[in-house]
Amino acid sequence: MKKLWVLVAMALLSACGSSDTVSSFTTTSSPQGTGTVTVSFDHSAAKTVGLAAPAAAFIRVVISNPTLVVNHVSYKALQDAAIPGSMTFTVPAANGYTVEAVSYVKDTTLNINRILKYAKSSLNVAVNSTNPVTLALTPITVALNLPPAGVNTGAPYTVTATIPAVSPLQPLWSLIVKTSDFSGPNHLGTTISPDPHNLTAPAAFTPGTLYAQGEFFMKDDLLDTTEVNTGWTFNYPNPAYGDAPVTTPLNVPSGNVNITITGL
Repeated sequence: MKKLWVLVAMALLSACGSSDTVSSFTTTSSPQGTGTVTVSFDHSAAKTVGLAAPAAAFIRVVISNPTLVVNHVSYKALQDAAIPGSMTFTVPAANGYTVEAVSYVKDTTLNINRILKYAKSSLNVAVNSTNPVTLALTPITVALNLPPAGVNTGAPYTVTATIPAVSPLQPLWSLIVKTSDFSGPNHLGTTISPDPHNLTAPAAFTPGTLYAQGEFFMKDDLLDTTEVNTGWTFNYPNPAYGDAPVTTPLNVPSGNVNITITGL
């Protein structure tokens, strides 16, 4: 099978605040022919990563093709690079490629990668062809769904998460709920499980507020064979990045007690 050499050259530009703008991605083929693939990464104006989120320091690009299978394993190649940087892939000429990218920063204290933005596109690679690809890196979005009317002290309740269909995140996640706000992101604070998360509200004598934070993990498709999902995380809400808290009232049901005293 003929192969193409894919050279990915990235030059990220910083304007005001965090910016993820990458320019060209050039392909040079084997002696059978040449081709060009141009990939642009654009910083999205959407602001679901908080105002205090850091600029991305690294980027991972994954090229995969489920139609190319060897020994029951579909084709996948990935590389990481510092921003700015460059990387080179060798890929077979074929239709049906998916190109995905995540930008991230390293948390050296916990030895994990914190995902910031994501992009995905499709690509057909033919000998002697030019294949433009535009990837718009956009902030990762997740919604935590708590009972809007609140929960009664000591009562069971359910929390779910809404993860977009196009996302770098897997459906298994962890959840922490407490009666005070979070100061930063938690890591592996509770058991990782799929929706829904079933909890019981804490006991209380006075009304209060429940604060929720989810930790989400990168899907297998974007990992290499030596990595685990929990090494790539996304917390929401993350107060360190300027996210607003996700809350619901903690209610204390009240009632009347009528006391009658006789024999006075």
